[in-house]
Amino acid sequence: MMAQWDVKDNAVWFEITPLEETVVCRIDGDTLRKYFGAESSAEVFAMRAFTLHSPAIEALAVEKAARGEFSPYPNRPGRIVWLRGKDVEDG
Repeated sequence: MMAQWDVKDNAVWFEITPLEETVVCRIDGDTLRKYFGAESSAEVFAMRAFTLHSPAIEALAVEKAARGEFSPYPNRPGRIVWLRGKDVEDG
C-alpha cells in the first residue's frame, strides 16, 4: 500500500482497491498518535505508526468504503474515505 505524507494537512493519504475500484483514503497524524501509538503526530512518527499498523488501517478503510461512508475533501475529487478516531473506536 502506497502512502504519502501531506505536510499541510498533517495526514497520510493512501489508496485501497476494494472490488477493484481505487478509493483514496486519509488518516491524520493525531489519530495515528492517539490510536496507533505514534510518539507524536509529526511525519516521522506518524508514518512509522502507519507502516506498522497498515493492515489494521487498511481493514478499517475497506470496511468504511463497503458501508458507503465517503467524505468530500477540498481540492480532492472523487470519493474519499476519511478515517477518524471514531472509526477506530467503532472498529
